[in-house]
Amino acid sequence: RAFVKGPSPLTITLCSNRLPNPSVDIPQVLTHELIHVYDVQFNQLDLRQCTSLAYSEVRAAREAECLNVHRFWKNKCVRDCAEVATGNMFTERGLGAKCVKEVFEEAMKDHTPFAEKKKESVAKPKGSAGHVTANTTVAAAAASSSSWTPSSR
Repeated sequence: RAFVKGPSPLTITLCSNRLPNPSVDIPQVLTHELIHVYDVQFNQLDLRQCTSLAYSEVRAAREAECLNVHRFWKNKCVRDCAEVATGNMFTERGLGAKCVKEVFEEAMKDHTPFAEKKKESVAKPKGSAGHVTANTTVAAAAASSSSWTPSSR
């Protein structure tokens, strides 16, 4: 559906032919890919390393594909998505799952940059400027983009 290419410049490519429901898919995919960009830029992760990619995939799945999954199923959803994504890049049998298992607990606790935003919004009254989560911002930007149309390719 999308991928990050880099290292310089880091770019996100969306595959419009794989985004059948733009109002749902674009915010989800952008959130997922922007987490990878954040991890490369600020957490200094090298996504060519299995455990680094697995760490980033866990974080991205938690905030994108599995964001609205009931808490009872969330860990399974995140683990499954991260294992598939990591396994697609590291194709040796079982390696993706092994890397995800190694970093899963630590990655699930890492909520940056969203944790930083939450701290800021707690300090400000609810009606003050800046009280918007990153997911809401991405969704609003995607929804207001009237120029985007799915490609027939």
